[in-house]
Amino acid sequence: MPAVNVNTVSPELELPVPFAPTQRKLTSEDYLRVFQYTPFNYLPKQLIPLRSHSMRAPLMHCGWTMDRLWKYAEDNGFVHSTATETFTEDELASAEFPPISESFVIDEGQCMSNALEDIGAKHGIKDILEFTEIERVVRDGKGGFISLYTNYTRKRAPPAEFVEKLRVALGEEEGPKWYLDSFRCYWEPKPELLFGGQSRKSATTPARSKFAKSRAH
Repeated sequence: MPAVNVNTVSPELELPVPFAPTQRKLTSEDYLRVFQYTPFNYLPKQLIPLRSHSMRAPLMHCGWTMDRLWKYAEDNGFVHSTATETFTEDELASAEFPPISESFVIDEGQCMSNALEDIGAKHGIKDILEFTEIERVVRDGKGGFISLYTNYTRKRAPPAEFVEKLRVALGEEEGPKWYLDSFRCYWEPKPELLFGGQSRKSATTPARSKFAKSRAH
């Protein structure tokens, strides 16, 4: 099956910061603009990563918001919550930080992955988790997102038939759109490369073992 054809928008399209490259620190107006932007139907050419560009483009995800998947997960028992500790009125009044909400979802990503796998089994969509990732994007409301691929993984886009089957299974009326990642939502300078392709940062930073990394978290 052929992979999805990644359509792009003309490079003449005028994009505001942070979609346009900038080396300055983002302002509050820039962040507000991010939350108000309309997702792209097609990937702007300016956001396609280029080796020749001195800046690294922000991460863009192609897919659907998780609203319908979330409802499916709730309706079919895939969302498991647990009650948090309760507080007295005196404790709440003296709390330095806002109290924890009454309940929270245990491992949202795993809950949604389980729901996706169930949808795949019911609709005959094989390897549904192989072509999807649960991510966080910038949007008004919940940031959960079903990512098919990114502007950095365009060559690994799933087959067009898979995308259409998933769209129908999720009950989405429109095809996937491009959303800005919640964390890598800005342009950043590429690391300076030394001889052999190693970056200066990695050359001067001691390596950490996986065990040390896991303990740090």
